Amino acid sequence: MNISDNYRDSGFSQQILNSTAEAVICIDLSGRCSIINSGCLSMLGYTDEASLLGKKIDDFIYSAASRGDASACSIMATVQKSGEYTSTFEQLIRSDGVLVTVSGRGCPLYFDDGVLAGAVVTFVDITAQKILEEQLRKAQKMEAIGTLAGGVAHDFNNILTAIIGFGTLMEMKMAPDDPLMKSLQQILSAADRASDLTRSILAFSRKQLTDMRCVSMNGIVQGIEKMMRRLLRENITLSVSLCKGDTPLLADAGQVEQVLLNLAANAADAMPKGGEIKVSTSRCIIDDEFAKKSGLPGAGSYLMLSFSDSGCGMDEATAMRIFDPFFSTKPEGEGTGLGLPVCYGIIRKHNGHIECQTEKGEGTSFRIYLPELSPVSFTQQAGLSSMDCLKGGETLLLAEDDQTVRALNKKMFEQLGYRVIEASDGEEALERYMQSRHSVALTILDVIMPKKGAAEVYRGIRLVDADAPVLFISGYSEDFLKKQDLPPEVQLIKKPVPPTRFLEIVRTELDRRSEKN
Repeated sequence: MNISDNYRDSGFSQQILNSTAEAVICIDLSGRCSIINSGCLSMLGYTDEASLLGKKIDDFIYSAASRGDASACSIMATVQKSGEYTSTFEQLIRSDGVLVTVSGRGCPLYFDDGVLAGAVVTFVDITAQKILEEQLRKAQKMEAIGTLAGGVAHDFNNILTAIIGFGTLMEMKMAPDDPLMKSLQQILSAADRASDLTRSILAFSRKQLTDMRCVSMNGIVQGIEKMMRRLLRENITLSVSLCKGDTPLLADAGQVEQVLLNLAANAADAMPKGGEIKVSTSRCIIDDEFAKKSGLPGAGSYLMLSFSDSGCGMDEATAMRIFDPFFSTKPEGEGTGLGLPVCYGIIRKHNGHIECQTEKGEGTSFRIYLPELSPVSFTQQAGLSSMDCLKGGETLLLAEDDQTVRALNKKMFEQLGYRVIEASDGEEALERYMQSRHSVALTILDVIMPKKGAAEVYRGIRLVDADAPVLFISGYSEDFLKKQDLPPEVQLIKKPVPPTRFLEIVRTELDRRSEKN
């Protein structure tokens, strides 16, 4: 008489075993399945017992099957040696090849005469639990990156502000044919790349401030084209096709550039033997159905950025996961799994949509849809770039605790005709304002300063001048700034800010106040 014969003597036994969702398997001394319950069939994706009865349990345990050791059953050997089998992490191979993460427990099974007959093994599906644990681990990892990035962002951005600012002032004063012009431009280019690096780290941790303004889609592509070519190997060609006319949109140009660079890097990896990348821009009209399906703000005119490569492409299973954080097709340790998820996050933050079309061996194509801005708004914003439009004679109160940054901004504003009152901390800023409040046209406050922060200084100013114009500026991360209780009605400028952009914001605020009065 074997295990099965003893088991069949009880008519209720099968019903009892089938009442649990856990997989219950009885194995003989050789490790072959003698009895299984419906929970086991369901867990492994089978419909009848015949598919499993008589098979060795190690055949569908991934760690054992991958070793290819058919000499003995590892579970049975453990039970015989230790009296039990316990595993907090095991993987079972389903009929379709998918792995199921389980915890397992086994104990010896005896005949009536006390002779060892085999073992009873139970498996509990912990796949969902392990996924949650992994998500928590990755979230903690992301938070650690964000904490590190946020901690260094302020000081690093102040350094970059000084480099970019003083460098730009030198460039404005230097003759185009000056022999040092090329070296200066390389310094500015390196500083811009350092600024992009900071933005990338902050984007990974979702702590990046967004500098949304009117920009040209074609202008972004043209501006980043040279950098993309440098990123690509010589056996990869890049062709760019831009639609005619203005392509205005409200966007953070640096973040859209980052999307293009990430796509270019992925495309290069997909073409180890070389190939072709095509980038194009076009206009399209989106209907309500597509807008709802894609999560776009509504029907209307959109700009479409197309990015395609002739690389190896992806199968359907891989394509479905490309926007999942930390998912990577690269070998362990070579990919972060953040490139495409960051692209997705950036596009969604811009009220846009990104989609992927790919086929194994046929290349990959991405389409990005972003809302088109009205040409009138774009023309008004573009007109601010002339230096003559940025000049002024008003008095500015500039509060900045970093001496180098304060000296840079003072020099920049004074060169364009402004009068600047300086303050090195919040307390001094409030004192200077009270002394000169009838002449100060605009107050610019660094958010974090000694003695008093920007929010406290702002409240002090509003006690005496309820409508006083104020701007905030900071190099700290978004998460940190959320804790500073900043009034939402005050515009916040992020560091490092290019001098021309800083001047544009100041001039726009002054003109807006002038029109209001």
